[in-house]
Amino acid sequence: MAALAGGDTLRVTLASLKTVVFKATVRDDGNITLPLIDVVPVGGLRRDQAAGMVRSAYLAAGIYDTRLKVTVVPDAPADPVLQESK
Repeated sequence: MAALAGGDTLRVTLASLKTVVFKATVRDDGNITLPLIDVVPVGGLRRDQAAGMVRSAYLAAGIYDTRLKVTVVPDAPADPVLQESK
C-alpha cells in the first residue's frame, strides 16, 4: 500500500450511529480538511494509518464516541462532497 501524497483524492467513511461519507484531497502540505475538525496530517501515511489519524481527531474533538469506525480508500478526483445516510 503506497503512502498518501499531495493530490491523492480519498473517500473517507465515518460509521457510528449514522454513516457519513465525504471526499478529501491530500494537499501539497500533506493535510486533508475534515468536516467539523479542520485539518489532519496524512501525507506519508498508509490509508489504514490515515484512518487512525482521522478517527483520533474526531474522538479528541468529542464529536464521535469510541464506536466510530473510519475507512479511507482512494477515490476519483472530484469536489468535496458530504453525504449523510440514515
